[in-house]
Amino acid sequence: MKLISVPYYDLFRCKAGDCHHNCCIGWEIDIDDRSLMRYMNEEGEFGKELRANIVKGDVSSFCLDGEKRCHFLNENGLCELIVRKGESFLCEICTEHPRFYNVYQEFTERGVGLSCEAAAELILGNDESYPAYGNFEDEFLRFKYKMLSDEERTVPFSERLRRLKDAAGIKEIDTVMLSRFLSGLEAIDTVWTDKMKHSVIPCRRPDNFSDVYMNRFLDYLIFRQLNDEGYIFEQLVFCIAMAELMSVLCCSCDTPEDVYENCRLFSQEIEYSPDNMEAVFDYIDENYV
Repeated sequence: MKLISVPYYDLFRCKAGDCHHNCCIGWEIDIDDRSLMRYMNEEGEFGKELRANIVKGDVSSFCLDGEKRCHFLNENGLCELIVRKGESFLCEICTEHPRFYNVYQEFTERGVGLSCEAAAELILGNDESYPAYGNFEDEFLRFKYKMLSDEERTVPFSERLRRLKDAAGIKEIDTVMLSRFLSGLEAIDTVWTDKMKHSVIPCRRPDNFSDVYMNRFLDYLIFRQLNDEGYIFEQLVFCIAMAELMSVLCCSCDTPEDVYENCRLFSQEIEYSPDNMEAVFDYIDENYV
């Protein structure tokens, strides 16, 4: 099957011990069946340690300590499974994260998720063209890749949002109401909740440097979230709403790193929480359908 990749896909590298937001902290790390069988059959003292620190269930996972750190995350921020056995010993989710895949009948899209610190730097620092994939017969795919064309990506962010709103048939996004709603969802990091409660105040600096990053953020959302023709309206409104919300949140940012962190928090708290994604789409259905 043909693969369509974001331009920075092969550049992704885990920061490991240098990461400030380790994905082995705060997340339940599920173990696929094939890896579980391998861990259950591992011999020696390490095998005993593995089996003692796996929570068995319909979907098994690694034990977390009182600070929600994976048992196998050592004091240097490194994974003991890699240290002792090599990367090939990792379970599927640890091997793949933060990569994602959108599977269609004739091809698969692949990208990296924004919840990862290293990925956020790649995604928001990227100015390379997204792939052009010929002439689609499917109207949904033609629309999606037109929105990712260089012609569209060089349009000012506010104008690009206006065009997407016209395509969706909506007028405005109430970012204050949206942020209040998001502040009530379950959060991994209360910093996100505080930002949603106190920081989303509409503003616009004439020299707002964050616009270039918001266009890249919008690229990411379109590529990742527009993935099901049956829900194109809801997915498009999600892209519009989150891009507008983040543009307001980031309008007072003074450094690229501040923008990266805001966008990373969004992805961690919304995109990587199935319950929160469901809640947001219910919100869209109630307010925009």
